[in-house]
Amino acid sequence: MEQQYIEVPVEKVKSTIPILPKAIGVYNALYESPYCDNIVCFSLKTGGELISFETDVQVGQVKINDIKRTERISILFTKDDNYVPLVFALRADFPEVPHRMLFPNGWPSCLCIYSTPYDELKITWSPTAFVEDIRNWLRKTAKGELHQNDQPLEPLLLEDEGSVILPNDLKQNELLNIYVLRQSEDKKVHLFVSRKPLVGANSIPLILLLLKGKPQTHGIISHTPTNFLDLNAFLNKAGVNYIEEITEFLKKIKESSPGLLNVRLLISITLPKTREKGVEIVQEDLFTFISADGVSKIGITLGLWELFKDNNSLADIFPLPPPDKTKMSMVKIGLLKPYLYFNKQMANNLNNIKKGSDEIKIFAIGLGALGSQVFMNMCRSGFGKWTLLDDDVLLPHNLARHSLITYSVGYSKVNSLAFDANSLLNDDTFVFPIEGNIIREKNIIIQKLIEQKISESNLILDMSASLAVSRHISNDERFATKRTVSSFLNPTGTQLVVLGEDKNKEYKLDFIEVCYYRELICNKELYNHFEQSDNDVRYSASCRDLTSRIPQDNLALFSALTSKFLKEFILHESAFATIWKLDEMHLCISKNDIPISKSFERKINDWTIIYDESFLNKISLLRKNKLPKETGGILIGTYDMERKKIFLSDTIIPTDNSEYPTFFYRGIGGLKTELERIRKTTSNMLTYVGEWHSHPKGCSILPSRDDMKLLAWLSNNMSVEGLPALMLILGDNNTFTICFAE
Repeated sequence: MEQQYIEVPVEKVKSTIPILPKAIGVYNALYESPYCDNIVCFSLKTGGELISFETDVQVGQVKINDIKRTERISILFTKDDNYVPLVFALRADFPEVPHRMLFPNGWPSCLCIYSTPYDELKITWSPTAFVEDIRNWLRKTAKGELHQNDQPLEPLLLEDEGSVILPNDLKQNELLNIYVLRQSEDKKVHLFVSRKPLVGANSIPLILLLLKGKPQTHGIISHTPTNFLDLNAFLNKAGVNYIEEITEFLKKIKESSPGLLNVRLLISITLPKTREKGVEIVQEDLFTFISADGVSKIGITLGLWELFKDNNSLADIFPLPPPDKTKMSMVKIGLLKPYLYFNKQMANNLNNIKKGSDEIKIFAIGLGALGSQVFMNMCRSGFGKWTLLDDDVLLPHNLARHSLITYSVGYSKVNSLAFDANSLLNDDTFVFPIEGNIIREKNIIIQKLIEQKISESNLILDMSASLAVSRHISNDERFATKRTVSSFLNPTGTQLVVLGEDKNKEYKLDFIEVCYYRELICNKELYNHFEQSDNDVRYSASCRDLTSRIPQDNLALFSALTSKFLKEFILHESAFATIWKLDEMHLCISKNDIPISKSFERKINDWTIIYDESFLNKISLLRKNKLPKETGGILIGTYDMERKKIFLSDTIIPTDNSEYPTFFYRGIGGLKTELERIRKTTSNMLTYVGEWHSHPKGCSILPSRDDMKLLAWLSNNMSVEGLPALMLILGDNNTFTICFAE
């Protein structure tokens, strides 16, 4: 049987020698190739050129796809060279394989040689390589190697009449509003479909027909349907009898919704795809068509109804005639490239969010510049379910660094953020806003709402940059079982601090905070951490109306780091403390992880003394190095007077100590300078909190008479400032006693 071919349906002028630059190059490459023959070039009425040839294909004994040893190929070149030359396999029975572009019926199979955009491809494109790429496409397709197992199923490249943006959850027979967004220079129309009428916009009513095919392997669709006859053939392959579907659909509209007879059809078709027959569905392709005519005209054209012109009524034709191919081809449809509304699932997918992460419930406090940007980063990835708490409104100066824009000025930050986020994800449950204050909320209803949302949350995120809020969260019973993260910037906006509790809450946020202060005084590179900006800006008349000059670039960098950290942190169980530092000269960021050692508590009267292994090991080593002599120094730490807590963090050893085997006199050398440095470095958070000294080996850690005298002296001096007196006595094996007086 003679092989049948389909010629490219373009109007040829004459056989000629090519004049278009790319056509000339390909023509010469074909002549130079030992694998190509029967080369002919035609000029086209459009100004383009068509080169046809036969090429030998290296086909093995075992073939996955029916590629012949000799294939006839045509290459279509456009005059303006704005599109990649189109490659057509002319054999009429060319197999339905992946990596083909869709064209209307009557066109031969168009091979998708490249996935790279043509503007990019031009830079490295060469005629000889192009010819070999065509031959390689045929060779790999024959072997079934063109589409790799780990490669996503091919996107369909469609010759469409425009695009349409659709809701994610379309419903059968749904009456929708369609709006023209724009018309591009190539006359393609770009549409937007909405359930709700858009204020001030003119809509075109549509009635929706939803169809879903059976699972099929990718790459089986050959041509773009342009009418009902093509669409029927298109859907038959997917196991859908379109003639029956559309007939029943039109009858229901006429019987139940006669007011929709002049409404056009939007036909949405979902086609599940598999890599191979019988295996799981990998993805679903969505095809969308719009009818050129309304329902009544379609029914009349198909021969379902007859129009009585005297009263403009429709009469059913009975019995229904069999499907008429000629009539079906007269009902024109246009293919629209569909885009679904952005939603949480799409956000997860595009941001590579792990399954289940979207359900983590986060209670966020403080939605200022950093907080708002962190939140919107998380929102755009669809990460978590959020409760936002803040009592502030957006003011004009906030626009320099806040994620909200002008239309929210004067309105609640949390309410505005919730509206933007829920609208973005098309999900009213993603964010629940609470306009309130975590510390001093007076409204009982809001108080109960806060408590409810805290109890439902998996993570507390404090971005308030408020010490009061941070300490409140650490000690409020409502947060006792809730893991907490605190994120804030230093005063100049050049360093980001993130502190996070462990999953089991063994390390509380206030303790991790003290570890952070200790790192500041021990790391020379962080001595300027709390350095204040000297160029604040006044944004209103009050003495408190000052804001810092911090570049938005810094906020963007650090908000990105915070959101990336959160996504990873939630998956791990350990506590965490890190400072990221921006090097503005070299435009790079360094990371400083802060050690967190095991913490301990001692209750004395109404007070709680908190210390850790790092502190204890340091003073024990100092004692060991001085044995058999006694030694000591001053205790560095911080107070929480409201909650009666003292945190022990570090020590300073004077340079002029008097140390003996049975006696110790604490000196003063270097204390004033070093203590002043510590206070400045930590913004007065670490300071003097008491004294410590060691006892010799084998001696009791109980206080001596001299020790008690020292404690009395301390008490007299500390009471002036309203502070308790604290003295620690260290003995063997890291044992110690704490002498305390209020």
